[in-house]
Amino acid sequence: MGREEDVSRMPIINWTAPLNRGLLRWWLCLPGQNRGVMWRDLCRRNDATVIGAAVAGNRSRPGGWGSWDFDGTDDTLQSSGTIDLSGVSTITLSFWLNWTAFAGGNDLAFEWSDNANSNTGAFYVNPNLDSFSILIIINTGGAGTFSGVSFPVPQNNVWLHWVVCMDRGAGAQQVTAVYINGVAQTLTNLYTDPASGNFGNYQLNFMSRNNTNLFGQGKMDDVRLYNRVLRSSEALALYRASKAEYKNELKWSRVSPLLLNSSDDLSSQSSLSSNSSSNSSSPSSSSSKSSQSSSSSSPATSSSSSRSSDSSSSPATSSSSSSSTRSSA
Repeated sequence: MGREEDVSRMPIINWTAPLNRGLLRWWLCLPGQNRGVMWRDLCRRNDATVIGAAVAGNRSRPGGWGSWDFDGTDDTLQSSGTIDLSGVSTITLSFWLNWTAFAGGNDLAFEWSDNANSNTGAFYVNPNLDSFSILIIINTGGAGTFSGVSFPVPQNNVWLHWVVCMDRGAGAQQVTAVYINGVAQTLTNLYTDPASGNFGNYQLNFMSRNNTNLFGQGKMDDVRLYNRVLRSSEALALYRASKAEYKNELKWSRVSPLLLNSSDDLSSQSSLSSNSSSNSSSPSSSSSKSSQSSSSSSPATSSSSSRSSDSSSSPATSSSSSSSTRSSA
C-alpha cells in the first residue's frame, strides 16, 4: 500500500480529516473539472472514462455541485486502468445514487471487474434485481461461488446516500453492512460461501457491465472507495458531511476559487463566496464534524435449479437455503 501514501500530497483533499482515513479513490463532481471524457479522481489515481453520460450542471443532490446522468441505454463510466486491491481484504464503497425505478432487469450501479460472476475478489451492486429487493454479491472463489445479501428497495427517483461495507475475512456474510442515508439496512443472506481472501485487481464499472450491457438508469455522484470498513457512526457522519459540502474533508482554500471561476453552477455562487473568503482551514460545520451471464444476459432470478457453476450465468436469487446455494453453485 506504499503507493497510496503519495496521495496525501495532493491539493484538494484534506487528508487530516477523520472521514478521509483509508480513502483510496474519490470521484466527485466539481464544476469546471468533469466535462468531456473524464471524471476526475480527486486522489489523482484513476480518473473514470465517460461514455455517453453527461454532467447535470446543477445542485440536484443534497450538498452537491453536479452529477452524472445515465440514460439506461448506453451511458456508463469506467475507471481508467485497474485498481489494485489484491493486498486488501476490507473495503467500503460509498456513493450518492438517484435510481430512476426499481423495476427489475438486473441493471447495475457498480461492478468491480468485467464480470463478477466469474472473477474472484470481484463484486457488484445490483439495485434492479426486481421490484422489491437489491442484491450485492462478492465472488469468493471463481465461477458460481459467492457471498451476497439482499435488502428491500428504498425509495426510487430520489437522491440517497449509500455506504456498502465488505470484508473478505468475515466468513459467510462478507457484505457486512449497508447504510442508506446513514441508517443500517436489514440484510438477508442469499449466498454464504465463507472463503476468505483479498479483493482483485480490476477496473471499476459505473452503471453497466463492462460498458456492454446491464446499463443502469439514474444519476450518480460522490463515489468514494476505502481500504477499510467504516463503522456505523462513520457512515452517518459521511452522509452528513457530504450533505454539508464536505466542509472538513476538502481543502476549501483551493476548492472555492475553482468553483467560483466556473459557470457550471451559477446558483451556488453566493454560498461559495462566503467559503472563499475564509482562511485556508475548512469552514466549520457541526454536521460534518459529527460527523453488479454473459455479456448479453442479465443475472438469473430463477429457482436454485438454475444455479450452475458455468461462469456465463449469474447468481440465482431464490429464497432457498444458503447450504443448497453452495452445493449447487
